[in-house]
Amino acid sequence: MGLDVTTVVFANRSYAILGLELGAVGGGGERARRLLDLSGPPLDFVALAQVAALA
Repeated sequence: MGLDVTTVVFANRSYAILGLELGAVGGGGERARRLLDLSGPPLDFVALAQVAALA
């Protein structure tokens, strides 16, 4: 069909909503916080798109 599609990726590096919910129920030890942290290793989103033939 020849449609141009733009994909926007927000790389906020964490599951913030899950962190808020975890705090609301009184959980949140160090191990739980590490599971919600997506900062390492850093992801190369451009390379991922190229591998998936999206760029």
